[in-house]
Amino acid sequence: MTSQRVPQHVARTNEPERVARALRDVPLFATVPEPYFGEIAARIRIRHYGTNEAIFHQHDIGEGLYLVARGLVRIFLRSEDGQELTIARFEPGEFFGELGAIDEEPRSATAVASEPTDVLVLHRSDFLSYLRARPEAAVFCLRILARRLRQADAQLGDATFLTLPARLAKTLIDLGRTYGQEMPDGSVRVTLRLTQSELASMVGGSRPTVNQLLQRFRRLGWINIDGRTLVLLQEDRLRRLAE
Repeated sequence: MTSQRVPQHVARTNEPERVARALRDVPLFATVPEPYFGEIAARIRIRHYGTNEAIFHQHDIGEGLYLVARGLVRIFLRSEDGQELTIARFEPGEFFGELGAIDEEPRSATAVASEPTDVLVLHRSDFLSYLRARPEAAVFCLRILARRLRQADAQLGDATFLTLPARLAKTLIDLGRTYGQEMPDGSVRVTLRLTQSELASMVGGSRPTVNQLLQRFRRLGWINIDGRTLVLLQEDRLRRLAE
């Protein structure tokens, strides 16, 4: 089952101005001159996804490059027993799916929309033609790939050498750094709303165990939990545990 199974998502867009604006927000394409930019934008397809809807599945054949125009995309692996491990999240202006677009191998992970999401799709042949024509874009893409490889190495190291409480503490710190809003009292409110299942998939643990750890952190006064919103009260204690 591939992402092509849902033709209602696919349209040769009749919103060229919107596509062009979204494309300009992606650093990979930000410096493309006219009229070449218009040629690329005309080849873009726009797809709309609802919350928790799959964009593609692990083992699907890669059809192209995906660019986030609106919303949030989660990339994860799923074990045979159904446990999930979130390996990346992508926001507007970021791209994903480049590996399958380059080597035509099956997708190595599953991508879902974490909220209502619009993505722009550039077919692999158009993407590869663009990289050949714009060497600086190819170098930029290589830098992104290198950064993601380093992140994957770090994640593997954490899974190997850190305990689950330490991984959870480190993840909370990272969420505060990326999505944090500093409050007048010095605490940090994480603006990204996560379910405990989503948080568990980010640290490679079960939801009940992660819930127990969150409640322990709360009793210790390190965090506060307000519905699906996390507030980091003592980052130094979390950082100490994550070391």
